[in-house]
Amino acid sequence: MENKPTPYLQLLKISVVFILTWLIGSGLYFLTFKIFAFSSLNTLTSIFFLFLLSLALKINYQSPVFLLDIVLATFYSFFYPFGQAMLIILVLVLAQKILKIV
Repeated sequence: MENKPTPYLQLLKISVVFILTWLIGSGLYFLTFKIFAFSSLNTLTSIFFLFLLSLALKINYQSPVFLLDIVLATFYSFFYPFGQAMLIILVLVLAQKILKIV
């Protein structure tokens, strides 16, 4: 018999991952700001990057968490520089894959 996490524990895990990836991605952006030159904001590119990353990591596209990732990718591309949004999305998707959320 397999132990499944409770919905509250799963929600807590997702919330913690979102907050930590936002902090880690923002920190990585400021550490690499002078090394890399990033383009201006582009929502379509951030969503396309998310799809490519999810395809490479074999993430389920029908997951509600993936839909939330798309909404967050769009939000990040509006309020953060393009490079910072990409790093946050990268860390977010990798953390979800490592913690087996999606």
